[in-house]
Amino acid sequence: MKKLIFIGLSIILINGCSTLSNTTDKAEDEVVKKSLNSIEITSESGKSQPELSAGESIMLVAEGLDEDGNEVDVSPKWSADDGSITPKKGEKVTFTLSEDASGVMTFVTAKQDNVEGEITIEIK
Repeated sequence: MKKLIFIGLSIILINGCSTLSNTTDKAEDEVVKKSLNSIEITSESGKSQPELSAGESIMLVAEGLDEDGNEVDVSPKWSADDGSITPKKGEKVTFTLSEDASGVMTFVTAKQDNVEGEITIEIK
């Protein structure tokens, strides 16, 4: 009696009591996980250098990229020179410039796995 058995993408024919050998390919061997190479930060307006007045807020988005420029999931920790960030970790955050902010610009940074991205906020 002959039987056809499907294993993965292979078809194996068994004659009577013959032994079964595993001939399936392991797809996970072919998958290479790309590592984080850079973090780019943009504002909700799409500007690479947005402007804010003291007390104003803006949503910022971090995009992780591998060495080939392909997107990599990120959830970086955020920090700011002159303002607050909510939440402190994640792909999207809200930055609020301090009420007493002064000067020409301030910096917001996103960092994950020793990779850092920065955006400059102009103070109006």
